[in-house]
Amino acid sequence: MPGFEVPLDETASVSEVSVPSPQYVYVDLTGADDDDYFLELTVESEDDVCGMVSVQPMNLPVSDTADVVESEGSFQTMLEVAAFNVDRHALDGIGEGALVVFLVLPLDSDCRTEVEDDNGDPMRTKSFTFKLGHGVEKKDVWWLWGSCLILLAVLSIGTFLVSHFFSVYRQDRYSGLPGV
Repeated sequence: MPGFEVPLDETASVSEVSVPSPQYVYVDLTGADDDDYFLELTVESEDDVCGMVSVQPMNLPVSDTADVVESEGSFQTMLEVAAFNVDRHALDGIGEGALVVFLVLPLDSDCRTEVEDDNGDPMRTKSFTFKLGHGVEKKDVWWLWGSCLILLAVLSIGTFLVSHFFSVYRQDRYSGLPGV
């Protein structure tokens, strides 16, 4: 089923993916020391043709049409660059790997809002260069969320104190004036 196998954290290329024929690449995740992190998928292409990339657990059946991928998994449409994170636990399936699925979409309107001529050429092809590797550790994400919440609380309290100080200052300053 997969076109070929790639180790985690290594760059690979997939050439000449066409509209009706998706390409599957198996990424071996057995070398991962700890599964408490997000995997990061980065994809580049020099072809200005709309494509879709998806990361899926090694389960059957494989989601290999745009409609199914959009309703079931982690995916991104792309012209030249795509990047997204996938929870390692979401890739638990048969075996210790994940499938990266590459699709070429029949219309460019799926990737851009302004398209002059979108006839859906059935001979469209696209080549991809990709890397599925270690991304951000979950503990780092929790630290980031915690820091943001603390900053939000400090700013809220600071705003309240400043507005309260100026409202008291304004009342004291103008309370003795006639007509106020």
